[in-house]
Amino acid sequence: MTHALQPGEFQSYWVGEYPDSPPIGFLLRDKYRDRWLRIHSLPGSKRYPENDAEAQEILHRHHTVIDALLGPHTDFLLLTTGYSDDPSPALPKLLRTDTSLRGSSSFAFTVASDTGSPYWHFFIARMNWQRGCLDEVLAQVATDKIGDVLVIGLEQNCAYHPYDGGGDVIVRDDEARAELRQMFSTWLSPRADGL
Repeated sequence: MTHALQPGEFQSYWVGEYPDSPPIGFLLRDKYRDRWLRIHSLPGSKRYPENDAEAQEILHRHHTVIDALLGPHTDFLLLTTGYSDDPSPALPKLLRTDTSLRGSSSFAFTVASDTGSPYWHFFIARMNWQRGCLDEVLAQVATDKIGDVLVIGLEQNCAYHPYDGGGDVIVRDDEARAELRQMFSTWLSPRADGL
């Protein structure tokens, strides 16, 4: 699926690849545990940066994980999420403040939710991965200014959910997960449940 997505194609892709969960990070983690791992964005499972060096370490870790998932100069989708009390699409906070990203994003689909707002609205933007292209987004996620963002590799069958404290990775199979666990062993949680 390397061509421009037509209306409805992303929803079809998503349901085909992830039939048990909408594109919501914590639900993906719960439904696809056999394909999931969590990367912590700071040493000692520290959640928030307190200085520039820690903010740079967070970006470095996100960049390194996305590099491993997508490869350099690879197309991906950035998914952002809006919420509302009715089924009419509501713009995500990020798209309300970033006019450039809003211009390149399109509405994908809506799901009803029993967590938080009754309706979650998904918007996608096709981008080309290179270090730095998501720094503003990742910095806002790291400081809990925005949430529910996914980096989706269509060709790689992967999804990356950065959150304030790290990133949840969903890959195509257990073999790919094992490779990443080895590659990022020092960034994983010491907890038995991987959180």
